Amino acid sequence: SVEPEARRIYDEGKIFSNIIGYIGSISDQELQDYAQYGYDGGDIVGKTGIEKVMEIELNGQDGKMMVEVDNMGRKISTLETEAPVSGQDVFLTIDKELQIAAYNYLKESLADAIITRLTSEEEKDVPVTIKQLFISMIDSNNISVSSIMEAEEGYQTQLKNIILQYDEDIDVTDPDQRTAAKQALSNAVDSGSVSYTTLIYVLMEQGVITDVDDNYRARILTGELTPLQVIIDRLEAGDLEPAETGLEPCTGSVVVSDVNSGEVLALVTYPAYDNNELVNTFNNEYYNKLLEDPTTPLVNRPLMQKKAPGSTLKMVTAIAGLESGVITPQTEIRDEGVYKKAGTPYANCLIYSLNGSTHGYVNVSEALEVSCNYFFYEVGFQLSGEPDNPRSLKGITVLDEYYDAFGLNSPTGVEIGESAPSMASPAYKEEIIKWQNPEASASQISWTSGDTIRAAIGQSVNSFSAASMNKYVATLANGGTRYKMHLIDSVKSADGTVTKETEETVENVLEIGAENLQAVYEGMRLVTQGDRGTLRTVFRNFPITVAAKSGTAEENKNLSSHVWFVGFAPYEDPQIALTVMIPFGDVTGSPAAVTARNIIAEYMGLNYESESGYMENYLTE
Repeated sequence: SVEPEARRIYDEGKIFSNIIGYIGSISDQELQDYAQYGYDGGDIVGKTGIEKVMEIELNGQDGKMMVEVDNMGRKISTLETEAPVSGQDVFLTIDKELQIAAYNYLKESLADAIITRLTSEEEKDVPVTIKQLFISMIDSNNISVSSIMEAEEGYQTQLKNIILQYDEDIDVTDPDQRTAAKQALSNAVDSGSVSYTTLIYVLMEQGVITDVDDNYRARILTGELTPLQVIIDRLEAGDLEPAETGLEPCTGSVVVSDVNSGEVLALVTYPAYDNNELVNTFNNEYYNKLLEDPTTPLVNRPLMQKKAPGSTLKMVTAIAGLESGVITPQTEIRDEGVYKKAGTPYANCLIYSLNGSTHGYVNVSEALEVSCNYFFYEVGFQLSGEPDNPRSLKGITVLDEYYDAFGLNSPTGVEIGESAPSMASPAYKEEIIKWQNPEASASQISWTSGDTIRAAIGQSVNSFSAASMNKYVATLANGGTRYKMHLIDSVKSADGTVTKETEETVENVLEIGAENLQAVYEGMRLVTQGDRGTLRTVFRNFPITVAAKSGTAEENKNLSSHVWFVGFAPYEDPQIALTVMIPFGDVTGSPAAVTARNIIAEYMGLNYESESGYMENYLTE
């Protein structure tokens, strides 16, 4: 008896897995949740993503067959059949080609950033060595100790002997003993007991590096190709993925949306997982590896990962200051390097911290162009209107009103779940500090002018996802209309009848004076086009005028800062808002901005390629 079976096949699984999700056997809890819809114990249901949120629409009705069988259970005849009913089709707003391009551009920028760290001698880039790379790959299990312990021949046996010398009875199926095995290998690499060439061959044996021929292998063995050069070659070729190195920056997010509808055109998380491994025959080994992966590929980064936005929030502060009347587009503020009006600890302008210089007199457009912290400290301070009251709440209250108006205090609306934004406020500061220190004093938890000026430049306790930031930038780009973001476009029955269609939802309309809005737009244009623009090098000779803002935010003093790009294009007639966030990505070459530039080129149909990649620019300079 031959019976057909249903199989789920996900095209480009990794690139869409954070959106589509996957299906699996129904759990006891899910059986209760779906009881009213007639589900049975053996049914398959959506576990994450669109598969989960649209389960009822996607699910059809089972067919039935009554058969006559003999005493051996063999079918003799069919007595009655009831045809199955197909589920409905769900159509998304995602632009497939843009999603694929965005994923690949992000991955390429991360690879280039890691190469920069491996080859740079600049302190800003927090250089790493080939030794650190291999230790990181062991720690992150991309050099697998389980594979090593199963090896009977080859270069892996050299590492197996090192582990057995540490503990001849070690069992790497036990998490604690597996950690001990990793440490033994890391110590061997650190002491020089293992050659880097051996580790390169181990990566080949384990299938991490695959796209090499016998000639290439021979050049490694003779020393013609150094291990560092092999790593760089494989990163450039895409044979070795950034996430497999375990070095920062090796993760990131991209969100692209239509500024006039809230439609999400691309929602990229890197690294991702292959949802084909989790359907049909569930791959437990693969899933457990995902759970242990320090780069957390199961996390939907654009929606769930929140970071301090840094200077990308300065446009909100500018609008708040302009609309409140504390500044005009023509107001000039002198950057004095160290801001002292809000009390100690004093706040510095970044350029002053770097080299002791200042931006001089700047207006709001110029302040955005050069990202002058001092200017926005002063705007935040003036919003309080109470210069002699160090605990004034008026300034942060005004800022919070504008944060809220731009959608930074509410969900984006994307249907597959997200982390709520964390907007800087006196209440949130108190909550955070009490969580960190239940015994905190009243003075420690109270809000001060120092908190307000830092919130004004995207610091303090502000923390947002890439999706939240994209919603804010889209609202700014269209002049103040805040749309609910959405992934689902429509639902159609098997015969093509539209049964559900997502309508554009306007959540808020912020009235912004034309002159004020234009001043902010001009500042964002100058970021990419101005003589002092922070992203002028990345967008030099780019044929589309882009409005943008970069941002950095420090989380760990031993690692590079997080980097953001937010912007919209084209400048003259905004169509898309774009956000790129790369944790620990503050390296030479502006990887977030380069990713954004390439995505904009893809969307606009330019297929843009600069005459020299940004790595070549860096090496030339």
